[in-house]
Parts: sequence; C-alpha cells; structure tokens
Amino acid sequence: MQRLLLVILLTLSQFTAFAQTLPTSIKGVVRCGKTPVEGSIVALLQPSDSSVVAYAMTNKQGFYQLQTTTSLSELLIKVTGFGIKRQLSPIKNQTQTFDFSVEKEDVKLREAVVKSQKIWGNRDTLNYLVSAYLKDYDRTIADVLRKLPGITIEDNGNIKYQGTPINHFYIENLDMLQGRYNLATQSIKAEDVATVQVLENHEHAHALQDQMPSANAAINLKLKNKAKGIWSQSVEVGSGAYAEGMLWKGTARAMYFGKAQQHLLQYSGDNMGNGLDAALAHYGISASTNRHMMDLVKHATPAIGNSWFGYQHGLHLNNLAKLTDSATINYNFNYSYNLSRGSSFAQTRYLLPDASQLLLRENIADRTHTNTADLQLTYEKNLQRNFLYNSFSLLGQWEEGKGDILSEYRNSLALSLGTQKATAIQQALHYRSLGLLNRTRWVHRTSKGRGFEWNSTQSFSSSPQALSIGGDMRARQDVDLTTISTSNKVELLQNLRTRNWTFSGTAHFDATYTAATTSLSHPDALIAPHGHLTHLQTIVGIGPVLNYTKGSFQSTLRLPFTFHYTA
Repeated sequence: MQRLLLVILLTLSQFTAFAQTLPTSIKGVVRCGKTPVEGSIVALLQPSDSSVVAYAMTNKQGFYQLQTTTSLSELLIKVTGFGIKRQLSPIKNQTQTFDFSVEKEDVKLREAVVKSQKIWGNRDTLNYLVSAYLKDYDRTIADVLRKLPGITIEDNGNIKYQGTPINHFYIENLDMLQGRYNLATQSIKAEDVATVQVLENHEHAHALQDQMPSANAAINLKLKNKAKGIWSQSVEVGSGAYAEGMLWKGTARAMYFGKAQQHLLQYSGDNMGNGLDAALAHYGISASTNRHMMDLVKHATPAIGNSWFGYQHGLHLNNLAKLTDSATINYNFNYSYNLSRGSSFAQTRYLLPDASQLLLRENIADRTHTNTADLQLTYEKNLQRNFLYNSFSLLGQWEEGKGDILSEYRNSLALSLGTQKATAIQQALHYRSLGLLNRTRWVHRTSKGRGFEWNSTQSFSSSPQALSIGGDMRARQDVDLTTISTSNKVELLQNLRTRNWTFSGTAHFDATYTAATTSLSHPDALIAPHGHLTHLQTIVGIGPVLNYTKGSFQSTLRLPFTFHYTA
C-alpha cells in the first residue's frame, strides 16, 4: 500500500511540473475603427521593468498571436505602430483572446538634411554630382567638367578621361552632335545638369558588348527635369575697343532636349580674329577633305599675342529624332565664314666679313576669306543582336586669299648714297574643295553568339587650286587633286563569355586612287610646264584571330597576311 501511494505521488508531481511548462497563448485583432491595422507591433512586458517577454507583428487582417512560458501571473500588453496611438493594458498570464481598438495619431517628423555623395558608381559607370562641384562663377558644363577627377579638357576642346580621349558624348543617352561636342560643353548651362556620367570601357553597339572592351570611355549628361522637354534660348553680346576700333562678339542659341527629339541651334560671330569657328572641330574620325598644295606667304606670327584680325561667323543646326526605342536619325548642318587679315614688318642688318653691311627690310600683308560647310545625315539602329550605322556627309570649302610683299635691299654703297632696291610682289590664292563621305557599320549576331562585323568607308574629294604672283615677278601655278578611296573590313565574331578560347577570322580590302594635274605659267617660259600624276594603292588582307578570356582578363592574337599593290 505504501509503495502504491509513492508511485501516485511521483506521477502527480511529474504531471504538475509538465503542466507548468505549457506556453500561454494570447491572440487577437488590432483595429482602427472597423479597419484592420497592418504592421503594428504587439508586445508582452514584465510589470517590474517593462522588459519584453514576447512580441509579434500584425498581418494584413490585423491578427497577432503571442506565446510565453513565463511564470508571472500578470503581464502588460502593449500595441504600437506608425500613425496610431500607443496602448498599454494589464493582462492575466493565461491563454485568451485580446482585441485592440486604437486611434489614429499624426506623427511629426524632425527635420533632416540628406547629403548626396559627390561621386558614386556601379559596374563600369561613374557618376559625378554636378551641384557638389558647381561654383557661383561657373557658367557652362565645360567649367564643371574641368574640375571633375579624371577628366581633362584640352585647349582645343578635346575631352579626355584618364588621359585617353572619349569616344562618345551623350546628352540623355543620345548622341546628337556626332563628335562635335564642343557645341554642347560651351552651350549647356551647368545649373541645368544633374549628373555627369562616365561610362568606362564603353562600347556603343549593344551587339558587341561581349567582345573585347574598349579602352575609351564615354560621357553622358543627365539633365535636371526643368531642362527637359522645353525650348531654352539665350543671347550673349560683348563689346570693347582697342587702337584700331571697336571689338564685338555675339552668340544666339536655342536648345531642346526631349525624350524623342533633341535640337541645338546656334549662331556665333565676332571680329576678334580668333580664326575658324571652334564649334566645327570634330573629335574622333576626321571628316576633312581639305588638301592644300599651295598657300600664300603670310605675315610672321609674334611670339606673344594674336597677330590676326578679322571677322568670323558660324551657323550650326544640329537635330536628332528618335524613331523607336532603338532607332535614331541625325541631321546636322554647319557653316562657317572667316575673314583673317594681318601684317608684319621685319628689318635685318647683316655685318659681312669684309666689314660691309647688308640691310634687308620686308613688309608682308595678307587677307584671306574662308567658307566651310558640311551636311551630315546619320541613321542608327542599335539592338542586342543587330547594329546598323550609316552616315553620309557632304563637305565643302572655298577660299580666296590675297597678299602683298615689299622687300628692300641695301648694301654698304647704297647705304652711303641713300639709295635702295625694292621689290613688290602681289599674291592671289584660289582654293576649292568638295568631298563626299559615306560610312557604314553593320553587326549581326545569332542566338548562340556567333556573327560578323562589317565596316565600310567610301570617300571622294576634289581640290582644284591656283596661286598667282604679280608685280615685279609674274607666275601662276594650277593644281587639281582628286582622290577616290574605299576601305572595307569584315570580322567573324564568337561569344567570348561562354568559352575561354575562341577562334575567328578577319579580312579587309583597301584601295586609294589619286590623280594630280599641275601646270605652271611664266612670262619667260614659251611652253608652260605641266604634269599629270596618278597613283593607285591596294591592300588586301586576311588572317586568323585567337581570343583568350578568363574573368576580367582578355587577350587577342592576330596573324594578318596582307598583299600590297601599287601602280
């Protein structure tokens, strides 16, 4: 009998101990009026020190559930959340349902100042916050670009990143100016640009972005919203005076940067003798067809200062239309007129070995009118597997120049007698140049990464020119230079990301034909000398291409075989 009582007591004590470890479950719903409150926090607290015993977050239906194994008989339950008043209530430590009915509460946030980073980047894109570098005296975006780490602008306007020229200049991811970005850097206000992006190792064609990375970077201007989708106009006028008269300089421009269209129209002029319009500079592949075979004997240039005086007028009409998300068309027209004039005087005295003297005086004055124009039409379609680019350009330049040379010669006898020997020469230059240029680039890729890239350039130029001399010496020379050239290259492509070793091939064909005709007339020559020269150069090449890729390391080995023919 005693053994039976002992067994019963031990069993009851074990049941009691097990019952005390059962968790307490408290659940319920939090509502604000009739609306469930999502995301509020419900917590059980110890009454003595308000330490958290358990907590839960309400779901979309405002439901919560708490569990605790504490031995306390009473607890505190609290609900808090964003936009509701906090509630705190005592509660028995037993399994039950406890609902909350809360009230709304407006939350006043303290004022905070958010400072943006000056520089940040991801992958191959580096971003510069323009406002972090902008000063009160900065006017155009060129003023800010000169301050950005890694970016330099040369005196001629050429932009370099890490010492290497950039290969594209975008405005809102569109290349409207096609290499003549000096127009944009000197026209767009610095305060209208939010971010300057540097696209490192930039490849413009999407279909080639898995190939060998480019060594050049590109720049993209991200404009502020206030500068997008509106026409902005500006006029700048300046004047002054110097010994010979008044100086003036003026610029008028209109710009529009939208999602589907971009326009930059500008007129500029001055009489300060700055030379040809800097906005005509093309950074990249040169489209110039000007080939001067002769020129005036011009005045000497001083070591300090500018010896040129004259007028300059420039008109630039640059437009871009976005046909689809991947296709654009550009039409750009640029015209420049430049009148340059100058003069110089030089006097040299020679002391000869016999102690006699020789005095030479030379007075040179010249004046040149130069007209330059070009029209460029560009179509581009840039897809993930296909890239097509075609640019047609019509270029022309015509130039008229005149010059006078007055030379005086005196030896010791003439110096003592006060006599001299003078020679007067008049010069006249006539120059014309007409050029046609067409560039095509086509890239096609398959779904497996194979494909080809084809580049083709065709050009024609004709440059008739003449130089005549009058006065004490008479002569005239005429030169007519014509050049026709073609350059074609095709390369097979492989997907460099799927295999370490890839093998492909390349072939190219280049040909240039040049014809030159010249004639010289002189009063003493009974038969005018003349000549005709033709030259043909052809290059044909083919060769394998071996690529090795591992991670970020890439290497290419080319073994070209070329054949040259000249006639």
